[in-house]
Amino acid sequence: MLPLRQRLRRDDAGFGLIEAVVALLIAGIVFSALATTLVASVQASLFGRQNQQATDFMTREIEKLRSADFGALSNVNSDVLGDPRLAACAAGPLCLSVNGVGERVVEATLGAASPHTSVLNGAETNQTAFTVSRYITKIADQPVDRARRATVYITWRSKGALKSRSISTIIAYTQRGLPLPVFKLLLPVPTQSVNPGARVTHKLELINQGATDRWNLTLTGATGGWNLYADTDGNGALDVATDLSVVDTTADGIVDTGRLDPSTTFPFFLTRLTPGSEPLGTTATTITATSVGQPAAAGAAKSVVATTVVTAGAVGPPPPPPPPSPSPETTCPAPSAEVASTQGSYTLRQFVLHSDGVGDTVLQPQMYLSAAAGDEPGLGRFSTDVDATVTGRILAPTGPSVPTTASVIGLTDPRKFADWALQFGSEGKVDGSAVLRLWAARQGAGAAPVSVRVVLYSATGGPAGLMRTVLAEKDISLGALSCAGFQEFYVRLPDVSQKVIPASRWLGVRVVTWGTDSVRFGYDVPSQFPASFTMGTK
Repeated sequence: MLPLRQRLRRDDAGFGLIEAVVALLIAGIVFSALATTLVASVQASLFGRQNQQATDFMTREIEKLRSADFGALSNVNSDVLGDPRLAACAAGPLCLSVNGVGERVVEATLGAASPHTSVLNGAETNQTAFTVSRYITKIADQPVDRARRATVYITWRSKGALKSRSISTIIAYTQRGLPLPVFKLLLPVPTQSVNPGARVTHKLELINQGATDRWNLTLTGATGGWNLYADTDGNGALDVATDLSVVDTTADGIVDTGRLDPSTTFPFFLTRLTPGSEPLGTTATTITATSVGQPAAAGAAKSVVATTVVTAGAVGPPPPPPPPSPSPETTCPAPSAEVASTQGSYTLRQFVLHSDGVGDTVLQPQMYLSAAAGDEPGLGRFSTDVDATVTGRILAPTGPSVPTTASVIGLTDPRKFADWALQFGSEGKVDGSAVLRLWAARQGAGAAPVSVRVVLYSATGGPAGLMRTVLAEKDISLGALSCAGFQEFYVRLPDVSQKVIPASRWLGVRVVTWGTDSVRFGYDVPSQFPASFTMGTK
């Protein structure tokens, strides 16, 4: 048996060369595995970061499209031609496959999705190049002016491999929050002359074309003594004994119109009794109307300037306002006019068909009737959703054959109808025949005859819009509309016998066409396309 000291010396001899090599080999294997895992982890982290960035960029592009004007949601044909993701399908010549279904690309001369492809690079993307492509398509069975689909593709390369992500969402035509103030402030005769010591009166109108609201009325640049009166008796003339002063109904220290429901008018007067010592000369007073409900909204305030000329000479009737600039459109020889009729104590009233409404780039499903004169200087492009280059309202036919009354009243696609309505502030009655005066021209190069149906209705308001009840209807043929310009036509509807229209209910008229060709309608241009609806009321 070895002594303890000898055994301890032998155990302290250390590793041999072979043992050291084996140890290094094992360590190399372990560190190589760790390095591979580390590299894979770094690459996975890089791909995860790129994938997250791609998602963020796609979401940002979708939000940009959501914030654009609905009518501008489109691609430009010359921009998307040749895109490998697009191909012909049953819906159209350029379609995008969405969930296996081909949807037609919505195209226009200008579009919020143009250019449809762009490259993101630089510090924002950590030096990874992302290619973003945007597409606007028509949803099957949905009118393109009510809803559209926005699809965003994003591609990039990672370790030489092409990576791709996409996102798709439906964007509907809606008004978020409260409807913006939509109104007109009119001063038909901007200049009035007066002798010292006499009263000068400017007549104004505020027409509410949007949601229920009130408007504060303020004066600037006015000398002392000006007063605002409401046309309380509605006779169009100031009577300080019976017409009431405009008051502050909101206790904010500013006089206002009071509550105005949609499609109602507030007529009022700006007046001042000039003293006998009034110096001769010209003064200007600015009248501003500001929405009480949304004073900071776009278009919440509008102003007109009333000019007063104090003169020692004879004061005659004010000069007529200058005629608006003529439209370049041509017109055809006028037909014989139809005349409305009524009986008893009913008064024949003429209402103008106006073009104004909420949204300038979307076809207006509901327009309004008003006693205020038409105010468009020329025929505008009322159907930019359909054709941004053509003036007037484009109406597509409801079909090749005569539509049913129920189908006309139930239409929701504003490309196939034009609708004007007037809301009654208090209970009223209508009686006798009504006459619609309108202008029509062929859209395109077709030659098939065009037929028109006019429907008179009463309606109640509701969450889903107006609920209409037919009072009368009439079909007429406009023939081939072969004249080079707009053709004026009249439609006299069958008699309505003393129909009661309760307070807050609506009286309206709807126009549709049928056949094979689209038609353009002109209205609201007093210099060339005076369009109206006349009926007995009380």
